[in-house]
Amino acid sequence: MSDVANQSIQEKTPNDLPCVEYFVRAGMDKKKLGSCQMCQSYFMTLMIMMKHKLIHLTVTSFAIENPPKEVRNFSSGSQCHIMKITKNGVETTAVSVTDIDDYLDSFDYFYNCINSEEYGNAASTHTNTLRYFLQYVRTWSEAKLGTLMNSLHTIDKHLLKNHQKGLRFAENDELSFSDCSLSVILHHTRVFLMQFQKTDIVNEFPSIKEYLKHIYNDEIFSKSCPADREIVLNYNSHLPPEKRLMPQLMEETRSTLINN
Repeated sequence: MSDVANQSIQEKTPNDLPCVEYFVRAGMDKKKLGSCQMCQSYFMTLMIMMKHKLIHLTVTSFAIENPPKEVRNFSSGSQCHIMKITKNGVETTAVSVTDIDDYLDSFDYFYNCINSEEYGNAASTHTNTLRYFLQYVRTWSEAKLGTLMNSLHTIDKHLLKNHQKGLRFAENDELSFSDCSLSVILHHTRVFLMQFQKTDIVNEFPSIKEYLKHIYNDEIFSKSCPADREIVLNYNSHLPPEKRLMPQLMEETRSTLINN
């Protein structure tokens, strides 16, 4: 029997909505969510769609050594995430990122949101941040760290403008699809630098600090957030041996508390 853990997300929604089961790789305990950035971003996106009564949602985590049959049917279970969609009794499975995006685009609400001017402006401030972060992780270069910090400074300035307008999040005063990307990038960057560099970006960037306070208090983020040790494990192998930690010995804690 496969090692899986189901999390039915409870929300009152009409019975004729499509049922989405989202399969994601589990973490070290083979049950709770792992650290895949893209998986968390899609998880948050689907929860927003459920909040707006567009879908029913169940999230199933699985151990990569023993995936459920839905996952085994594709690439021998090597996919880190897939979606099974059931509507009017008919099942379809979206596998690749393109397939998942095409399915999401089929909803007018999602399509209109990601093609709005606000989404474009928000996305433009953090498009390259993930790339800079991963470059730093792989090279451990001071120059790459400087490029990453400059990108975070750009995000901080954008968020400052929002806060001056009384907006809590990337686009407006409600969690939106662009937050599903930005919040995950910022959180992974923060946890990595806290663990490996003993520095906290919220001490350097006050608007990012304020933004993450609101993000960490949001149920959609908290339900999808992996433990710090999962994030450490995700990047550990890219580091020089002398820089690596032992995430297996870490407690299952999450750095989602920010002091004033």
